[in-house]
Amino acid sequence: AAAAAAKAKAAEAKAQEKQFADLLQAAHEAFGKGDWDAVLAAYTEALALQPLSATAWAGRGGGKLRKGAMQEALAELDEALRLDENHLFALRDRAEARHKTGNLDGAIEDYNKKLTLAPADGRALC
Repeated sequence: AAAAAAKAKAAEAKAQEKQFADLLQAAHEAFGKGDWDAVLAAYTEALALQPLSATAWAGRGGGKLRKGAMQEALAELDEALRLDENHLFALRDRAEARHKTGNLDGAIEDYNKKLTLAPADGRALC
């Protein structure tokens, strides 16, 4: 019985991991289409499965940034960077949100950190 329970638990964890990966993929595809509501929905579901995912926090923050919800975006990008201080997309998007909200020193700090971490990545300035 214990072995069967362990096997069932492992299967459930594997299914949840696949569901999480599928949600990230759906969010990525929606991002490419500019479908911000779908982006937010997919990342919200992903966060319900893995609340400590810096990638999901960064993605949802990026979606909110693109919808113009700057304060919400900043809070979510801050959370992503709390979980992974070197998350490149979170740094880029927080720099943009900081810039748009008048925090130019913060924006420069984030852009500089991103350029230090990934100097060949021209997207740091996009």
